[in-house]
Amino acid sequence: MDKDLERLPSTKSLQVFVVVAELLNFTHAAEQLNMTQGAISRQILSLEDQMGVSLFERLTRRLKLTPSGYVFLQYAQRAIIELQLAKSALSNTQNTVRICAPSCISSWLLQKIAGFQQRFPDHEVELTATTKHTSVADLNHFDLWVRYSEHEQLPPYYSRLLFAEKLSPVVSPAMWQSDLPDVEQLTGLTWLHPSSEHKDWKLWLAKTLGNNVLSQANQHFATLDQAVNAAIGGFGVAMGDVELARRDIELGRLIQPFDATVSSGKSYYISSLTQHSRSAVEQFEQFLLESS
Repeated sequence: MDKDLERLPSTKSLQVFVVVAELLNFTHAAEQLNMTQGAISRQILSLEDQMGVSLFERLTRRLKLTPSGYVFLQYAQRAIIELQLAKSALSNTQNTVRICAPSCISSWLLQKIAGFQQRFPDHEVELTATTKHTSVADLNHFDLWVRYSEHEQLPPYYSRLLFAEKLSPVVSPAMWQSDLPDVEQLTGLTWLHPSSEHKDWKLWLAKTLGNNVLSQANQHFATLDQAVNAAIGGFGVAMGDVELARRDIELGRLIQPFDATVSSGKSYYISSLTQHSRSAVEQFEQFLLESS
């Protein structure tokens, strides 16, 4: 066997790493994975030894991803998704749900998929992410499509609302030196943008602080999830969707320093060509709607 293949981490260690990175707590990860805390710790130590880097910073009361950990998390999540797709390709397609969604909502969807598969262990969900928010999915290849739009219905698609987009700045707590909103501090940070148009920032500022507030530096990314991940990593402040950022806020990776949220006028919808004839697709759509 190729020695490089021998040194690859196991699927189990990747799954453990992704859950620990999500919860930043060995005890909670052990409960979710039905493992002992010691077994979780050994898996992470073994993975760090294999990779030759520290993936977590062990603080007094919590864990924190290192810069290497943030990078590895993106690849580990992608690897697990690819393995899920490969497994689904060989399984009974009647129990497989194929969904296409913008990349910015992928982490949110992965949490929902995990909950769905706990309730329906015989069902598989194939998630395909696209970096193009406004692209139309080929529903000959997908059962469901998460659509980002200002229009609820887009014939011939049948759509149902997941949630409306509400914007507010989000930033790593390590980058924010006050418990209170602070305009001077906001303008002193690099503003992270998912496009060169700065539309979300302009909209939020126009309805809150005023258009005369400007940043000292700007950084552009290809997608919203990249901008938010950069904010988590301490590179600046992003204008995020509060629903998509909720999990990171709850886990202390991000804070929302300003209470004010602004509706973008757009929402996320779950869409299909018709109402579903397969129970697996119907069950997954209903699960998404109930848990949103």
